[in-house]
Amino acid sequence: FFKTIHSKSAAMMYSVLAISLLVAAVHSASITVNPGDDIQAAIDKLSSDNGGGSVIFNKGTYTITKSIYANSDITLIGAEGVSYKDILITVDQSNLKFNEPLLTTDDTKALKNIAIIGLSFRGNIQPSEQHYPPCCHTSPSNCTADPPCSSMRANLVGIAMGGGGFYNGSVDTSQNYNKTIRNVEVYQCAMGITSSGWKLLTVDNVTTFGNGMIEDFFHNIYF
Repeated sequence: FFKTIHSKSAAMMYSVLAISLLVAAVHSASITVNPGDDIQAAIDKLSSDNGGGSVIFNKGTYTITKSIYANSDITLIGAEGVSYKDILITVDQSNLKFNEPLLTTDDTKALKNIAIIGLSFRGNIQPSEQHYPPCCHTSPSNCTADPPCSSMRANLVGIAMGGGGFYNGSVDTSQNYNKTIRNVEVYQCAMGITSSGWKLLTVDNVTTFGNGMIEDFFHNIYF
């Protein structure tokens, strides 16, 4: 079942997409983090010690310096009673060399049971970076853009989740299983949310806006 509530692809418009397929539950093992804590260390500890669990985010702004990698059987979730707008994962707004996803996965692995619930993600793509010509997408090697296409920070995606299971076969034989993105906001990135090769994908109450760098190819959500 797939239902689009409201979707406009222009970079400064809002997109809200809802897919109701499966509800992700919070794992029994959990670690609570606060701004300044090592999110990746919490994920890795839950994976190694318990085979999974929930990272619970208290209210605040979490400024990261490199991508967060989600693992199988991991839930990233905002603390109970806190709005997703009050839990922000972002980068240094002055670091205009940052060019990697905020949240991603290891694309060499088949993945399962990942949930992102009640969080906001903000990149730092500037309005001046959102006017690359369409040829930067269709034929970048022959495009004479100024600045050049190679200067794009195209890897700065809010949530970029593929997974090795997709590349081991077709979508029908994908080993990536059960991903939930719920009550999430993503903005100011090269692309908002990208996902490929998952069976049982739930996207519910997701808002993306202000994402995109190439004119005519502003992607708030790309599946």
